[in-house]
Amino acid sequence: MEKKKILIVEDDDIFIELLVAIFEQAGYSTQTAENGKEAFEIFEKNRPDCV
Repeated sequence: MEKKKILIVEDDDIFIELLVAIFEQAGYSTQTAENGKEAFEIFEKNRPDCV
């Protein structure tokens, strides 16, 4: 079964690390972006299940 993909948009590295750890431990695949432009580019290419 393919993992659901979550795109995390956050500019604080500490929060990114925390959120990635939480979601990956729960079985999700994560990607991160630090701003809206980067998030939109990732969204267009990878179509995450949740942002």
